[in-house]
Amino acid sequence: RDAFDRYLKNNVVKPVSEGKARQKVSMIFLVRRDSSISGIRIISSPGASYSKEAIRLLEEGPKWKPALKNGRVAEDSARVDIAFR
Repeated sequence: RDAFDRYLKNNVVKPVSEGKARQKVSMIFLVRRDSSISGIRIISSPGASYSKEAIRLLEEGPKWKPALKNGRVAEDSARVDIAFR
């Protein structure tokens, strides 16, 4: 998660026309066994431009570590909140 937080800090682009208040996009997605992601769903967002940027960040960001279940790599859902400051 530290690598993802550093990635966000260096790559997040707040939508220009959306004001100055802190905003947050919450998403849920599937982390596959090969570390790829799929099935991104927006849970909450202040608007379409924020959702689009959050999805871009998630898709272009570092690979995710898949879950371990009973000692085996497994697909699992993950949730992430991306803050725009």
